[in-house]
Amino acid sequence: MRSAARFVLLTLLSLALGAQALQAMKVGEAEKEALMDHIRYLADDAREGRGIGTPGLDSSAAYLADRFRHYGLQPLFDGDYYQRFDMAWGAEAQEGCYLAMSEDTLMLGADVLPSGFSGIGEVQAPILFAGYGIAAPEYEYDDYGEVDATGSIVLVLEGEPAEEVEGSLFAGTMTTDHSMLRTKAITAKNQGAVGVVVVTRDNTLPTLSTDEPYRDVGIPVLLATPSSLKALFPRLDFAKLRRSIDANESPRSMEAGDEPVTMSVQMTRNQVPVSNVGAKIEGSDEVVIIGAHYDHLGYGQMGSTEYGIHAIHNGADDNASGTAVLLELAHYFAEHPVGPTLWFVGFTGEEVGLVGSNWFVNHPAASLDNATFMLNIDMVGRTVDHKLTVYGVHSAKGLKEMAQAAGEGSPMTLTYTGGGYGASDQTSFYVKGIPVLHLLGALHEDYHTSRDDFDKINFDGLVEVLDYGVRLINEAAKPETKLEYQEKAPPSGGGGRSNITVSMGTIPDFSQPDSLRGLRIQGVRSGAPADEAGMTGMDVIVKMDDIIIDNIYDFTYALKQYKPGDVVKVTYLREGTEQITDLTLAASTRGRRGGGGGGHPGSDKKEGGHPGGGK
Repeated sequence: MRSAARFVLLTLLSLALGAQALQAMKVGEAEKEALMDHIRYLADDAREGRGIGTPGLDSSAAYLADRFRHYGLQPLFDGDYYQRFDMAWGAEAQEGCYLAMSEDTLMLGADVLPSGFSGIGEVQAPILFAGYGIAAPEYEYDDYGEVDATGSIVLVLEGEPAEEVEGSLFAGTMTTDHSMLRTKAITAKNQGAVGVVVVTRDNTLPTLSTDEPYRDVGIPVLLATPSSLKALFPRLDFAKLRRSIDANESPRSMEAGDEPVTMSVQMTRNQVPVSNVGAKIEGSDEVVIIGAHYDHLGYGQMGSTEYGIHAIHNGADDNASGTAVLLELAHYFAEHPVGPTLWFVGFTGEEVGLVGSNWFVNHPAASLDNATFMLNIDMVGRTVDHKLTVYGVHSAKGLKEMAQAAGEGSPMTLTYTGGGYGASDQTSFYVKGIPVLHLLGALHEDYHTSRDDFDKINFDGLVEVLDYGVRLINEAAKPETKLEYQEKAPPSGGGGRSNITVSMGTIPDFSQPDSLRGLRIQGVRSGAPADEAGMTGMDVIVKMDDIIIDNIYDFTYALKQYKPGDVVKVTYLREGTEQITDLTLAASTRGRRGGGGGGHPGSDKKEGGHPGGGK
């Protein structure tokens, strides 16, 4: 068990002796053991990677609630430690999925399968073969250049031209966004198509994934095998067409049939119950919030860098480490209360787009008007050489000075940088006008892989992070600490995997319901193009020039069509009323996790992108 007196004594010694003497005395053994216990539990295979919809995520939430209760903290949510809500997760195909022409019908099962992001309903239209379904001016390639897809159902090949040939037109053997099924569907929709049939590479169909936060793309999308399609389109030899396009790297689009085709997609999009977990220590009217996300990637759901591998992603660093520090901070301050009221919150759904923290700030346990500061702890378990980065110091005047004061006497080498935006949960609070900091350790090659395990954690370093967290909260609690929130555009960050080169400066609302057409924005960055164009939080973008925006994937697709300095006509809804503004796009400042660039849709070769935490 923790020795409170020893913790206080060692903290005082750390101030007096400095980092070298502190390390020699091997301080914080009780805290170290507690941190190890937390991570050992959360990152155990039995937790199933704490993926959305898994019993392991539920048992992790129960663990947090049990620890808060054991430490003597009060429930945060009307007498409950859980803030329960439902989020969209997974899809199931239903009877009534088919593709038919004349007397021939291909049915759900061996013949056709809907994409998880398919629109729902039935359409009847002429059929058009549109090659790979790609419109790529940057490669001077357009499958739609010589045909009109308006009002048609389009047949498109999976993949992209000559994808197995070194030096081929589309980045050689490296796949581009144009190979993604969702990109093909969005391209077809913007060409006026009313449905898409994707011809698989071989005569097998993939499995409809049940662990994705699917968003309806707006038109029906079916996958079908070449052999099954032969019954409907006997004159189309898909193998020969593929070889011809690959060899010449030029389109072979054409009308595909003399009769209209009927396609139908019936599917159920599921809701899964999830919970934020929160507790409080009562103090003054002022509120300091400490948070960490406890979810991870399950068996390798969206966001994993090990595409196609079904293996438990334990997320020991991301973010069992931050959750462990959160719990031990709650433990410490339960025994050593300070002035303000302290809220401790474990967020769910961070890995799929800051879902839990977004829900929390829009459904807070009490008014956020009294919240003076939010500390987010994410990926702090792999520090190297006692180094820790403190992001967000420019989110408020006085915040950098507070963070530096907390660092005096710490054994850590601290780097202070960044604004309030970033690819983790602090962003949800910053857009609500709350000063924020985000603690981040070292990035590593095990990030978002099945290799992020307990044995990789630097527990001595984690004790140092905990020590700094105590110091930070104590500094925030001082009456003389006054923070003045300030809006500031994020600094430029390093490039991620996205090839988006422009930015509007909007922050997507990843918690918007699937039934809402358009992209609802949570906020806009001060001085960014959207701000200059008069846009604000809760506006719903429905069109950019002629590109229809039904969801975040359409928005991502649209951004890829522009370069910095382009002027785009943006149509959006504000409280149901249509508004139109001309907006000049800026260069993108997207960065990696913690770089202040904000979350962004990631890349998935099968499903064509997803809203991720941006990490």
